[in-house]
Amino acid sequence: MADRADTGAGLREVGYVGGLRIEPSEFFASLSGHLLAGPVQVNKISAGFGRFAIDPATRAVGRVDHLPDHHVNRRKVLLLCATTVPKCVATGAAKAVAWASPASIAGMRARIILVVGVLLAGLGVAQQRSPLFATVTGPGGEPLADAEVTCSSPPTSIAPWRKDVVVARTDARGRARADLIVGRAYVAWAVGEIAETGESWVTAPHSFVAAGRVVALRALDKHGPRVVVLPGLAAWREVGGVGVRWYPDVGECVGVDAAMPDEGNRITVPATPWCLGAIAVTDANGEVMVCATLQPGSTEVRALGKPAAMRVTVRDRDRNLVANAIVSYRISTLGQSRLLASHMTAPLPHVRVVGKTNEAGQVRFHAPELRVIKQRFGDRQQWLLVCVDMVGFQQGAGVVGATSTAEVLLEKDEPMQVLVRGDGAEHASVAGVGSFSVHPSPSSHMIGRRALPTTRSHDNNWVVRGLRSNFEPCVWMATKRPTAVLTASLEAPTSPVVIDLDSMPRVIIAVTDADGGPAPSALLVGRPASGIPMLWEATLATDLSGHAQLHLGEGAYFVYALAGQSHALAIIDKDTVGPVKLRLAPVETMAIRVVGPDGKPIAGARVKGHSTSTKGGRDGNDLDSQWARMSGTMVWHFLQLVRSDDDGRIELPVFLRSGVAAKATVWLADRDSDPFQLRAGTALDVVLK
Repeated sequence: MADRADTGAGLREVGYVGGLRIEPSEFFASLSGHLLAGPVQVNKISAGFGRFAIDPATRAVGRVDHLPDHHVNRRKVLLLCATTVPKCVATGAAKAVAWASPASIAGMRARIILVVGVLLAGLGVAQQRSPLFATVTGPGGEPLADAEVTCSSPPTSIAPWRKDVVVARTDARGRARADLIVGRAYVAWAVGEIAETGESWVTAPHSFVAAGRVVALRALDKHGPRVVVLPGLAAWREVGGVGVRWYPDVGECVGVDAAMPDEGNRITVPATPWCLGAIAVTDANGEVMVCATLQPGSTEVRALGKPAAMRVTVRDRDRNLVANAIVSYRISTLGQSRLLASHMTAPLPHVRVVGKTNEAGQVRFHAPELRVIKQRFGDRQQWLLVCVDMVGFQQGAGVVGATSTAEVLLEKDEPMQVLVRGDGAEHASVAGVGSFSVHPSPSSHMIGRRALPTTRSHDNNWVVRGLRSNFEPCVWMATKRPTAVLTASLEAPTSPVVIDLDSMPRVIIAVTDADGGPAPSALLVGRPASGIPMLWEATLATDLSGHAQLHLGEGAYFVYALAGQSHALAIIDKDTVGPVKLRLAPVETMAIRVVGPDGKPIAGARVKGHSTSTKGGRDGNDLDSQWARMSGTMVWHFLQLVRSDDDGRIELPVFLRSGVAAKATVWLADRDSDPFQLRAGTALDVVLK
């Protein structure tokens, strides 16, 4: 604890949006035509650009024209509570990351665009912040001064709250402080100072960090800007593409904007964390038109899909044309956050709002060409899922196919009332999240998930509009003690839906380290069941004392605590008497030594998963069975950060339990080893061929 206590000295935090803190207490957002009064938290800041604007003289924030990134991925009603509700403060920190052009690399800085600026308009709740302390070192353990540390907490399909990004810079001792929202899990990475060679030391992304922790970020890779040829860029320039955006991590939706090159198709991306990134083309409103992924360290990108002209027509059930309806389509490449780990539920969709329908009920736009994919068992037509929002109607959806057209029929809206009752209800905000499916052909269907316009009618009563299918209530409370409320799904709910907080058993979770001291940790909560992967019901983090609170529904739940390479697991239900103590224990390791065919050690080699299998393990709801399921889900999470040292040695964290087996390979550049079995407590020489 001594190290944690003295880390506050000499540290400085990079200010929000270039030092500007914004308090939009009278901010208004237009969501699907509904005018919702603030306070609304603004995370996407771009002076004079697109949806958000800052007056340089008054530093006032302009209005929001539309909300392309408010869509979520799970049928839920989300509820946030706070013990106090002061003014809402924008939490996005604008990270200055070099975006270099082939003509000029040095000296260029581009602003961060924090995508998903306003996710759900009903979530205007103030949240407590506390520091995360990060130490950034090079491969030899030397501190890296003036490195930028980025902490990102994006909305996910099970935690659809606003994106929060905080950026800090290290001092001379390689230490940085970032004030994070208590109760939320983050992904953190660091990029070192640019050297004279143009290169920077970079770390890999670290998942599930949280306020109150001390996190060691070790930079094991050194990269400079990469010149990437983006085939097909010229065609998108001709149909309205005016900019490009680099996403260092496709799951976190933190993007760096730059101007579209006047000619050619060469893009230079800056040194960023070693992970899958993406390059997008943006239109005049800052909307992503098309996107292509870029493998870590690679300069090769698949050709962008050709732009194709498309038309969507919107009608009501009486076949009348509907004007001023907002039309959008899904960008499927972006949105799979690392905070979902191996979760199989689809990520939050990133969407592009293309505009409003005209008096003829139509909107025209360009989107990636839809092709027929040749497959062994028959050809498959590509489809484009489009969504429509309009006041007074349910949210609509349709599919553009081979004809490049779609007609969407809107049903009259029947608002759903949600009543919050019990202790803490007066501090609550409610937001609705719905899902739907469309059938482009008799043998196929597509599923979409959208945020639903939600307003507070009076007291603790809320009105959810636009619902076109069932939804699953989910209650999330941002109180002084982080709290998750777990509810059962509702089949064809009738209005009103009552959420009674007092009727749900409350269980306190207390996470400690091996010595019994408080251990701030991330928490993953789900249902005990059989098979892998596991599906989370909630993700959150404890407070600085290692405590969190759960309101339980019917049945049992598992609670998995994770802090770095230590973890703990418990099963609880409504009869559990708290506090439930989770004592963290380190993940077991396997010692391997990476050598070449000549027997000499190889440094910098990485580990990747090969296969996971179950072999007659327990298939029950007991703790041992859930440990086995968790290991099958999380085994690869622990292997993402390791590299071989100068002696070729790696201490592999091997999280495997009875009934689960896994194989991995070691690789470096274009060299791979044969697959080998992961076994904790053993040693092995691995040969790179």
